[in-house]
Amino acid sequence: IRAKLFILNDQSHLDGEWTLKGIGFPLIDRDANISTMKFIYEENSIEELLHEITERILFERDTGSIISWENTYTGVYMALSFQSSEGADQIWRAIQEIQRYGKAEVTVQNEEIEDNDEEMTNDPMDQEFVLPPPTVANLPMILQELTSAALD
Repeated sequence: IRAKLFILNDQSHLDGEWTLKGIGFPLIDRDANISTMKFIYEENSIEELLHEITERILFERDTGSIISWENTYTGVYMALSFQSSEGADQIWRAIQEIQRYGKAEVTVQNEEIEDNDEEMTNDPMDQEFVLPPPTVANLPMILQELTSAALD
């Protein structure tokens, strides 16, 4: 999942200007006690912790491929602009599940870092996904996953 990381220079949404911080690969890191969003920069493979994912953090998603939030520790607004809406979908689903259930059942995989800017393929046979637990509340998400996998 390839994306651009932006930060808002001026903290007022009206006057602020978004600045590109880097291009790379966002990932969700989960362990027993904490889930975090990290970013691995494409140019130097340096990993940066972007934010802990909790139900108190307001992540926002536009209708396309942008996810934004305020870093509650620094007060800086950040945004990820994904190369594809499918990449944004994967990260967004993982964030939502962590915020709802404290963990993500969606597996988010990153492609190998490429030396060129070619469009990444979305062959469903190359992608792994795990369906959420089979509960009535999860039926819409399960249907969406199966439908999108069948259409790919």
